[in-house]
Amino acid sequence: MICQLCFHHCGLSEGQTGLCRARICRDGDIVPLNYGKLTSLARWLASVDREIPLHLSRFFPRYRMVDKLPTPVGRVVHLANVAREYLPFVYTENC
Repeated sequence: MICQLCFHHCGLSEGQTGLCRARICRDGDIVPLNYGKLTSLARWLASVDREIPLHLSRFFPRYRMVDKLPTPVGRVVHLANVAREYLPFVYTENC
């Protein structure tokens, strides 16, 4: 099966991951290994070019979203540390 989710277009057999190591062939489908996690994004960016900077910003509720809480600073810092395992240039904003 050919993965067409990034520019590598890897040919994957059952249980095999692509060059980006973010997706695997499972039961005839290409599925993400880290669905919904920052590691998936960081791994993919690193597979393109490790020098790509990643900026992580806090969410601040305003206007019609005042019922939501802002992202805790600790969470942004933690996510930045996770991304730094794959990328050297990770920056936090609004912390």
